[in-house]
Amino acid sequence: MLLGVSAGGLALLTALPSALIAAIMSAIEPRLRAYGDHSADQLRDLCALGQRQGHALTKNHTVPGVRAIGLPICDVSQRPFQGPRERKPLGERKPLGERKPLVMG
Repeated sequence: MLLGVSAGGLALLTALPSALIAAIMSAIEPRLRAYGDHSADQLRDLCALGQRQGHALTKNHTVPGVRAIGLPICDVSQRPFQGPRERKPLGERKPLGERKPLVMG
């Protein structure tokens, strides 16, 4: 799977330096349409949003009806190396007040 297509991959992409994000985007842009409802502009927007919010969110992009959230995990030098994610069908989402907080130690 291309980096940036899944929630975990998008989380990793958002944690990279801007110049590296641009280089990766140029490399993967011709292949994005093979992964569902993706475009380079949309991926850039999702990446910018993820950088502002501190997590990556995908909705109906790769798998219809599935929303996913991803967080980058960084090493001690703050280099991202993994992006965990949580996927749920859209109908199974709980209202915000009923969700358990995500705590990262």
